[in-house]
Amino acid sequence: EMSKQQYEQRADANVANVRHRGIMRGKLNSDEEARWERCLKFQEGYDKKFYILDMPRGTTMGEIEAKYDTLLGEFDPDAIFIDYLQLMKPTLNQPNADWLEVGKVSEEMHEFCRKKNKPVVTAAQRKAAQKKPGGKRIDDVSLEDLGRSKMIGDNSAIVLVIANRDDEVLREDMEIHIVKNRDGAKGKILLRKEFAKSRIETLPDNWIEDIGEENEF
Repeated sequence: EMSKQQYEQRADANVANVRHRGIMRGKLNSDEEARWERCLKFQEGYDKKFYILDMPRGTTMGEIEAKYDTLLGEFDPDAIFIDYLQLMKPTLNQPNADWLEVGKVSEEMHEFCRKKNKPVVTAAQRKAAQKKPGGKRIDDVSLEDLGRSKMIGDNSAIVLVIANRDDEVLREDMEIHIVKNRDGAKGKILLRKEFAKSRIETLPDNWIEDIGEENEF
């Protein structure tokens, strides 16, 4: 979805713990600039490779697999991250209903994982939130929240759904629901948003979860 340079800037902001816009616009303060320089040196000497491949919208899993096989001559990836599934096309791009095309991509992605024995992490859009009578949202989160194709969930080993609450922009926490886990438990986790630095973090010990109306804005 983004260019290689945009991903690199976000990765740098995350590792250096500095403002992404500061890197993008050349407006880091002296402390942030020093942290960014240390981050670049750290990445240069790190024994793991973080390889960003810029591929166009409409890329197929067949093309990704071909790139993967080529990269094996340089290094063996531990995991592959794709941004994102619903921007891709099936390898055999025959005209089909939208839900079937998206489902076919997820099927090919699952087969790639099985064949290569590698985890693939990708993103997918949610359905729009439903409303109760009177206009209040329904906040129940489930596998059915996946948008465009139920086959995405069918072909996934683990599905995480990020909640979208009425007052989401005011909240510092991010609510993530584990709605499918083929080999483990389901449930809910909370993390803290640090979007300005392209990060999400564990909540500090002194953070208090919203447990009632007294904590509402």
